[in-house]
Amino acid sequence: MKPKLLVLTSSFMRWKGDSLGGGHFVYELSKRLIDAFDVFVLAPRARKSKKEEVIDNLKIRRFNQFPLINTELAKMGGILNNLKKNKLLYFVLPFFLLQQLISISRIVRAEKVEVIHAHWIIPQAFLAVLYRKLSGSKVKILATIHGSDFWKMDSKLSRRMKKYVFNNIDELTVVSTYLRDAVIEFGYAKEVYVYPMGVDATMFSPNKIDLTLKDRLKINREFILFAGACTENKGIKYLIEAVPKIVEVFPLLKLIVIGDGPLKTDMIKLAGQLNIKENVIFLGAIPNNELPEYYATADVFILPSFSEGFPVALMEAMSSGCIPICSDIPVFKSVLDEGKTGFIVELQSSESISDKVISVLKNKNNCNDIRSEIRSYAVNNFDWSGISKKYELLLSEVLKS
Repeated sequence: MKPKLLVLTSSFMRWKGDSLGGGHFVYELSKRLIDAFDVFVLAPRARKSKKEEVIDNLKIRRFNQFPLINTELAKMGGILNNLKKNKLLYFVLPFFLLQQLISISRIVRAEKVEVIHAHWIIPQAFLAVLYRKLSGSKVKILATIHGSDFWKMDSKLSRRMKKYVFNNIDELTVVSTYLRDAVIEFGYAKEVYVYPMGVDATMFSPNKIDLTLKDRLKINREFILFAGACTENKGIKYLIEAVPKIVEVFPLLKLIVIGDGPLKTDMIKLAGQLNIKENVIFLGAIPNNELPEYYATADVFILPSFSEGFPVALMEAMSSGCIPICSDIPVFKSVLDEGKTGFIVELQSSESISDKVISVLKNKNNCNDIRSEIRSYAVNNFDWSGISKKYELLLSEVLKS
């Protein structure tokens, strides 16, 4: 009989086939663990989603976020961004945490769960540790830090919560070497495993290029792509401000923005103020299975973030052979070798973004070797087949500890 694994997440598909519910990487990893584990997933319930269902042999359990089912703290953009956008959601937070804690207790006891994999240190790993302390359970805990749960939560209370988790989990993984170094500096004393979330290299491939996409979007020439939440830390404001200078050289250029978030409306207004409404297309969130053609067809993928864990969008772009341009922060510099696997721009600099995009587009016909190197790097380092095997082995070791 396979050991029972409970996966905790605040972001997950709302129903079968849903690509907009977030946390797609949690689903992708979890479904690859079913050969070794009997996998349960606990996630927040959204409107129209079921409290219980089985998807691809994953036993999904969902807890109500609030007595009013239409009130959703965890939805596109993430808990922190939603709290920032709507302060009234702070009244939802205690109920959200309590319901998740109660659900953890019920599932662990009813299903005799032996190991928990908690995605995000706060709240999931904190609640897993709290449950084990309160109940006296012997369930093992593996926590995974994705970035925002470590960087953005820096109050006195959240620092205490992080230390509490670090002192009481069995093992820890992070998605980048930069996060590993930060966690060690923070005081985590045991080994930290660097396992990025993966990408399906068959799905995200240069072979998915689709020139009819340009016809549908009325793109006649150059095409650059941003994919991510429209939030401040993604640096989208500086990207929008870079477009006027780029279109002086490439008048027909289009910037495609994929993603929703609290800044989306402001960015649409900014594009209008800069007289580039015809050059910027805001598509909002689109299903994950439609993303490959955008990455493979775009000339450039750009992500000028201020802070990141390790963005899945970058891995998807690289796996698709799309040339990435990212900001000068450690997580990007650890992956992008200037001129070989991508390009780096100055942080919070519209001018640096525009200059680099213009340079790359002027030389795009000579970039076949770069695209090939980018694709090879992604396949060798990010493909799910290797990443999931590492998690399977680590979870097995956690069970033995």
